[in-house]
Amino acid sequence: MPFFGIIQSMQIILGEELGQEKWDGFIKKNSLDFGFLQSWDWAEFQRSLGKDVFLLAIEEKEILGLVLLIKQRLPLGKNYLYSPRGPILKKDRYFPFFREEVRKIAKGERSVFWRLDPAWPESIQDLKFAGQVQPKKTLILDLEKGEEQLLKEMKPKTRYNIKIAEKHRIKIDQGKEYFEDFWELMKKTSKRDQFVSHPKEYYLKMSDFMEIMVAKYEDKVIAANLTVFFGDWCVYLHGASDYNFRDKMAPYLLQWQAIRDAKKRG
Repeated sequence: MPFFGIIQSMQIILGEELGQEKWDGFIKKNSLDFGFLQSWDWAEFQRSLGKDVFLLAIEEKEILGLVLLIKQRLPLGKNYLYSPRGPILKKDRYFPFFREEVRKIAKGERSVFWRLDPAWPESIQDLKFAGQVQPKKTLILDLEKGEEQLLKEMKPKTRYNIKIAEKHRIKIDQGKEYFEDFWELMKKTSKRDQFVSHPKEYYLKMSDFMEIMVAKYEDKVIAANLTVFFGDWCVYLHGASDYNFRDKMAPYLLQWQAIRDAKKRG
């Protein structure tokens, strides 16, 4: 009975009716993780890849929850709807309302299922576990600590490797002009570590709203990271390095500089 009472007092709103400021503002205040994969920019990024995207919010005087749905193709002309790290809800009791609205969209799009990996405790909803798409767990570093304290809490080997990189005079720089360097390193890294990378165009479009940071040895780029700033978070999403220069320990200094830069930006 309580569920039907909720339905009668809430309404569904398209994300386009809210606009980016309200959409992202809700995410920054209510996401249990950094929330970027439900953001307005992530929706635009998916559209730039040629995918259909749906932005839905529920409202009752104020926004109570929202979800980004990405239509993913399957063989034989089939498809499914995917919500990376979503929905984002003020209270988990609003989820049944979203489920009914997504069911309507799925019927119209002839989608065979809805896949989601929200940043919720596993026990909240009775959902069928079908394996991970996004990382199940991530590492979070408190940047309110001072640099000396952050270094102190690292493993001795990590601090040592940072010093080794500094000894080799590894230089850190950033800018979109390093995209080709990042891509060349990504091809090497995926081959070396035996994983399938995204296509070049995927990373190129991603670099429009992310930052490329590189480590250089004698003017040669030997490590590169892709990071994104969203709300109070800086997130390291992709990285690659040249195994031939592994003794220079460049990735350690690269990550340390990214931490320091994020601290400076609040």
